[in-house]
Amino acid sequence: MWIDGQYVGYAQELAGDKKMLLLPGKHEIIVRQPWYRDYVEQAVLEPGELYVINLSLVKDARGPSQDATGELKISATPNRAAVFVDKQFAGHVNEFDGIGKAMLLTPGQHSVRLALPGYLPFETVVDLRPHQKLKIETTLVKGSITEAGSLVSQK
Repeated sequence: MWIDGQYVGYAQELAGDKKMLLLPGKHEIIVRQPWYRDYVEQAVLEPGELYVINLSLVKDARGPSQDATGELKISATPNRAAVFVDKQFAGHVNEFDGIGKAMLLTPGQHSVRLALPGYLPFETVVDLRPHQKLKIETTLVKGSITEAGSLVSQK
């Protein structure tokens, strides 16, 4: 979930009685999930107002390329960090770690960024050959939100 261009974490972390406090005013809320269309909502919040989002994601007709034969596994702590490949949101670390879990990528160079509010981002470049399997392992270092910088990945 992104609020005003900043990645804030899983939408599930705000389900039920859990809340996020925002200043009154206009806010853009985006929910992204790989292989689904982005859910975008503009909200104008008044002081003291409780704003509830009921979202429904729609499958995107575009799927992974048939040329995507390289596999990338990612193991990182915390495993709820967002994964960006070539500046596009790809999912969360836990979706690419474990038996039968990997990201399919086309051969060639790809920039990979792991980001989570409160942690410094991890960035690297991988160079995949056809049918190659690679694994990235790291632990994100705690830092402040301001040290993490912009985590925006706009389409």
